[in-house]
Amino acid sequence: MSAPQGFGSGGGLSPTTFLGTYSGSNPSSPANGYWWYRVDLGQIWANVNGSIIPIQSTGAVAIISSNTAIANTDVFNDIIVLPNVTLTIYGNIVFHGNVTILNGATLLSSNPNASSTASQTNNYSFLGNFYLNGTYEIAQYNTDNINSNLTIAMVLASAGANPTISGSGTLNIPSTVTITLNINLTYLGSPSLSGSGTLSIGSGYTLTINTNITWTFNLSGSGSISISSGYTLTIGANITVSNITIAGSGTLNVSSGYTLTVSANITLSISTISGSGTLSVSSGYTLTQGASITLSVSTVNIAGTWANAGYGITIPSGSTVTITITGSFTTASTPGTITVDGTCYWFGAMSPGTTGLPSFPLSIAGSGILVGSPSNSSSGGNSISLSSSTLSANGTSGGATGTGIAPYYKISSLSGSAIGKYALGNYNATATTYVTYVLIYIGTANTSFSINSSLIFTNGSEDIYGDGFSAYNSSGSAGTITITGTLYV
Repeated sequence: MSAPQGFGSGGGLSPTTFLGTYSGSNPSSPANGYWWYRVDLGQIWANVNGSIIPIQSTGAVAIISSNTAIANTDVFNDIIVLPNVTLTIYGNIVFHGNVTILNGATLLSSNPNASSTASQTNNYSFLGNFYLNGTYEIAQYNTDNINSNLTIAMVLASAGANPTISGSGTLNIPSTVTITLNINLTYLGSPSLSGSGTLSIGSGYTLTINTNITWTFNLSGSGSISISSGYTLTIGANITVSNITIAGSGTLNVSSGYTLTVSANITLSISTISGSGTLSVSSGYTLTQGASITLSVSTVNIAGTWANAGYGITIPSGSTVTITITGSFTTASTPGTITVDGTCYWFGAMSPGTTGLPSFPLSIAGSGILVGSPSNSSSGGNSISLSSSTLSANGTSGGATGTGIAPYYKISSLSGSAIGKYALGNYNATATTYVTYVLIYIGTANTSFSINSSLIFTNGSEDIYGDGFSAYNSSGSAGTITITGTLYV
């Protein structure tokens, strides 16, 4: 008897043709190839080329209708776990057929030898499809290695679906493996995700994070990750994100020493990006901001494009964020606002002024301090020492002969007489020309802000050798600025 439409190779079953569970009678006029489970008989039935017959006897399908354990074996049948039933697995298992976990059922990975002093590793290969309408739970002290590329989808069943990964163990994705989610999936409890492989989320699907979790693998696909309020997704390795949309009212955290690299066009609509690591956008790609965000990750490097789209960026009190843009930064016709309540150092995506203020792509607010310049690269030069030097708007201080370098400031402290924007630069007394290139926003007047004195604030353009230079406070500054630092010319 040949396999009808809806049946997989080798007698397997297609979950897209599953009609659900029935008792006492079969469904009315099912199409050829459709199948269902008779609860009263404990059998799978199907329309096989026009005949309504039980097919479990073919040996192609194993129905798990009571709590069962499988360990250290090859499983050649398709497996279907019924609602309110737990299939416990552990050890080394190869599933050659499809695995279907119906809504209300649980696939529990729990090695009986696992303990706080002897964690256990399980190795699973899924050579067929994995249909998760119910729960995949990884018990504490268990690590599940998924040793084959795996696609997780779901059955179109009358009982519906609530696909969930839970537990307090670890799901490990090795470097050569990709797990693809073609399903809306919730991740909850306290399971860890590890490995250096790839998690791919299919278009139109969302992985919802309802737990605090650390990831170490790459993210791809064109679906979405949603981090729920009160939860944090922590990046604990150098990983790459491709195409994914990251959203939600939770937190994306990049740990110290690690970089989250965006290597595709993605949208970030997440509430908070934090951590002591680095967020990097590769050249040729665009990170689109899809909502207002709180940004406290230590370092942001944009070699591609940050498309702000007019949304707000908040640097919270107590945070220091360094943003370096060697690519581009765009915003809407009505610019977004960067609210700096902490400290922000900004390099790139600016143009110098003459006596006025340098250009800046965003509106600025907040109670903290922002210091930025078009570039952060220059060296050498003669110095003009500024020790608590007070420069009124359009005022100058000190003097030195230029050496032909791109003039730059190194600053250790700043204060301003009023809240608002200021700009520092240099006055060429020989040529009687002005240039401003250090944009400063001061959010609290008459307060001394400490500045990282190792940073270089420069226009990046070489000036004239042998001319006389002085420090200069823009005529467009909000008031008098007091600076401790050095201007090199």
